[in-house]
Amino acid sequence: MRIRPIGIVVLAVMLVIGGIAFALSVASANLAGILIGGLFVAIPLLLFWYAIYEARRARREERLFREGIRGTVRIKEAKFAGFGIGDQYRVRLSAELELPDRPALPSVRRTWMPRFALTHINELKRDLVLPAFADRDDPSRFVIQW
Repeated sequence: MRIRPIGIVVLAVMLVIGGIAFALSVASANLAGILIGGLFVAIPLLLFWYAIYEARRARREERLFREGIRGTVRIKEAKFAGFGIGDQYRVRLSAELELPDRPALPSVRRTWMPRFALTHINELKRDLVLPAFADRDDPSRFVIQW
């Protein structure tokens, strides 16, 4: 995930407005204002942290696409893990990574999965085979190309 410039602007505006509201509320000792201003400060800071975390994860995945070993992943089972956003669902995958000249590596992980793949696995009851890229040094770190 990459944060767009408009997202940075919106978070910065929330942070500035929240900081001003927080400072004014503290000066006047208004409890409701302190709580609301504090939320306007805390939420953008948490979202900035999350954006940095996701940007780092995206860079690691891009590096795997560029430099990783190409193989396939056979998804055996996908269990819905609670929620979805748009057309992506959080799932618990049971999969097998197959790389050239290496034994198959079983893996269980939580990840985001597009609706088409979740439907394919759960309704058709067949394995889904997709391209994957694995780290040369640690094949347990891989990314699936959806």
